[in-house]
Amino acid sequence: MGSSSAALAEPTIMRSTKNDLIWKRYRAVQQDLMRGLSLTSEELCRELGRFDCVDSVHLVALGGNEPFDKMLYRAAERPTATTPVAIERVVWSACVSRVAKDAAGPPVVFRDLDLGVAALDPSRGTTLAAADLTTITLYRALMSRDPLPKELALVRQLIVDAKGTGVSARDFALAACFAIGSSAETLFY
Repeated sequence: MGSSSAALAEPTIMRSTKNDLIWKRYRAVQQDLMRGLSLTSEELCRELGRFDCVDSVHLVALGGNEPFDKMLYRAAERPTATTPVAIERVVWSACVSRVAKDAAGPPVVFRDLDLGVAALDPSRGTTLAAADLTTITLYRALMSRDPLPKELALVRQLIVDAKGTGVSARDFALAACFAIGSSAETLFY
């Protein structure tokens, strides 16, 4: 994937005339993460290595219902108090799985980033280019659009920790994946 000015041009975004956001329920979140990060449902999220996060553990918090075993006949009309934590748990687990799979090779999502680098150097142009290409890949995979220049700049900030020291490539990949995957734009229609 080459870097070009067309890839970084700010796209035209249609503004909603209704201002009516719709919460993505459990299956939409699951399918979007599986498609975007090339994971199976078993790789997406498992609690204690046994229980499916989406279809079992966090089903109610993610807007589902289960009438037979849990006797929940109706899904929640709005996100519950535990919905943000459940979403973060599923997205984090999906990102951890994808980074681990890409580090073991061959990379599928994080192919522009050398996941073996112990500390990224934010002063190197190659580091910034790899971070930008990774961000573009994640935006395309999870949001079906290119990032805006200001979004690229925000994700670049994840290259360093609070002390200004470069983080590992794996930590950057996890942070970028989680930030983009758990954003409001990703979780609402």
